Amino acid sequence: MHPARRPLAALALVAAVALPPRVAAQDEPSRRPAWEVSVHGVALMNAFYNDNKVNNSDLPLTASPADPPGSLPMQSLGAAVRQTRIIGMADLAGFAGGMLHTELDLDFFGGQLGNGRTSPLLRIRRVIGEMQWRRTNLLIGEEAPLVSDVNPVSLATLGFPGYSGAGNLWLWIPQIRASYDLTDGEGIRWGVQGALLAPSTEEPQTTYFTSPNRAERSGRPMVEGRVRARWGETGEIGVGGHAAWF
Repeated sequence: MHPARRPLAALALVAAVALPPRVAAQDEPSRRPAWEVSVHGVALMNAFYNDNKVNNSDLPLTASPADPPGSLPMQSLGAAVRQTRIIGMADLAGFAGGMLHTELDLDFFGGQLGNGRTSPLLRIRRVIGEMQWRRTNLLIGEEAPLVSDVNPVSLATLGFPGYSGAGNLWLWIPQIRASYDLTDGEGIRWGVQGALLAPSTEEPQTTYFTSPNRAERSGRPMVEGRVRARWGETGEIGVGGHAAWF
């Protein structure tokens, strides 16, 4: 049985700052391309109420086993700001004959210090460097898996994407990804993609010093491949596969 979870209130503030391209000095050649930098984010406070025992109070994913009869009630009420999110982006046109896009995505969902809800820890969600040419794309960094890189969007579940405890293949994983469009033009554009991902499992790391998990001990990266068809500005459908060793 899933626990009832009633959102009480949410306060969100969205801010965006765009920095103009760097202005070259009077005696500097103007032909050098300039970086375009932008920063935006969401300052978010979530209130929560749970009427039973769950695995995580402010963003529950699963119900926890019930306590023995006669135990104190496990209902909980509180609020947290640790789903606040900050994203910085920088783009450089003309780099290596294409477009260089970089992105750093942060939130405060990395944990909590001794003061609990009032001392959340900064966390890197995603960090990427991406080269884009007309038909080819090369991405290096930490990103969602190639075969499952679309997640539900909700102010209630920014720390963990929605349905991550019910079948969503969400994870942010260090990887190298390449894409190539086989066709070009106004119609359907067919393409292929491949990625090498850092081997990973859900084994918890409980100390400051990390130890290799079962996937890392295999000595092999995870591998993903995908065939896609795109049309218009946003239309896309694809079929992918994933292989990993333990």
